[in-house]
Amino acid sequence: MKKNFGSVFRLLAVAMLPMMAACTENLELEGTPQSGSSEYMSFAIQDDGENWTRTAITRGAQATTASLTAGFGVSASVYPSAGTYTAYGCGSYFYNIMAMPLSPTAYFWPTDDYEASFYAYYPYGNSAFTLQSSANQTGAPTYAYTVPQAIASQVDVMTAQVTDHLCGPQDALSLSFGHRCTDIRFTAYNQQNDALTVTSVSIYGVKYSGTWTSGTSWTLTGSANSSSSYPFTLAMNANVASEATVDLTATANHFIMLPQTIAAGTDLFVITTIEDGDPRTYTYTLPSATTWEMGKSYTYALTLGNGNLTVSSVTVVDWQAVTPLSGTFSVNSWAAQ
Repeated sequence: MKKNFGSVFRLLAVAMLPMMAACTENLELEGTPQSGSSEYMSFAIQDDGENWTRTAITRGAQATTASLTAGFGVSASVYPSAGTYTAYGCGSYFYNIMAMPLSPTAYFWPTDDYEASFYAYYPYGNSAFTLQSSANQTGAPTYAYTVPQAIASQVDVMTAQVTDHLCGPQDALSLSFGHRCTDIRFTAYNQQNDALTVTSVSIYGVKYSGTWTSGTSWTLTGSANSSSSYPFTLAMNANVASEATVDLTATANHFIMLPQTIAAGTDLFVITTIEDGDPRTYTYTLPSATTWEMGKSYTYALTLGNGNLTVSSVTVVDWQAVTPLSGTFSVNSWAAQ
């Protein structure tokens, strides 16, 4: 099983591509079989000789060339070609290794009488997002995530999997990393004659912990937090002129929440301002139930001033990544470590 048709995998990162329910990043694993060789399986990211533009995929820990080369987690199972991944341990071939630059791996590409399943996740080594299942868990792995209370620590959780892939000679294998959380953003329009300053935006009343099973869905745990506990608060000093609109969350400060349905009557947002030198607090109560979908970005357009807060619109789009990162990657050999 561990010889013949040795193949070097190459992960080719391309621009983020939207899907119906989520934005994904496609990474292509190209195999060039060499009969009789005993090359190790390895992971690589390269530009194939052309410059390309990659879009950052994280918010809290913003993705850069340097942070991306810190690695992502990969597990794999290998089993007879007559089997299916649901009957085998998700890490039976290798378990929770890290894709790292220029690191050799002890694993060979199996022969064509076997199938393989691959499971990847990002970010790797993050204390809030962890691989929960053991290598022996059958089927896809399970991950646990608790949304950090600090906005700057929230991350763009992504996973990918390919199951029941026939081994042996082949041209390519594609992994698509999809966003598993929900992106929340805010703008503010000042409807009063005088300027005001927004000093904070908080989200209350949402569930913030759960488990994700690759290829399926989230299972949220615990009760939704109350208006007096565990708020997600973004402090700021955003000046909003009369009849002007300001992007409160901008590129670096949007909230990354778990997808869920929130009940009507929930005090969901709390906005604090300074108006005419005096502090003011606004609370937005949901008039009807709402659902935050996985892989979607929601922009809430707030109208403030004169003692009133309304949500004038909610724009929902597939979660497009932010902060373009351009250039040619010099690292062209990522290997499982």
